[in-house]
Amino acid sequence: MQDDIEIVLFENADATVSGVPLGTSIVDGNGNYCVTGFQGASYSGNATWEPTSEYTFEVRYHDAALVLFSETLYFGGADWTEIRFTTCDGQSRWDLGHVCGDFGDGPRESPANRDTCPVVD
Repeated sequence: MQDDIEIVLFENADATVSGVPLGTSIVDGNGNYCVTGFQGASYSGNATWEPTSEYTFEVRYHDAALVLFSETLYFGGADWTEIRFTTCDGQSRWDLGHVCGDFGDGPRESPANRDTCPVVD
């Protein structure tokens, strides 16, 4: 399944989501986050978000909560140009790209910085 997903985060901890799976993130027996309870349904609408560690943030919506995590850089730190989550059964994995906004990593000319995000009223 490769549906389009969009997650827009606002500075005030609000968010809007489109096409995100209904499920809840848990920590599996190996200490990794995964999504349980996913039955193929998705949600679009309002959400909230908060950072949960240097490498993760949680998005809450409807009766679901996803912990999204960054790719790990080769020499430590987080690579927020790739954000992902998987189902606990390993049947589905979503990889999201960071498409706009400065997430504070490197100089302005760095490829880690993206175009300014449009203002949403």
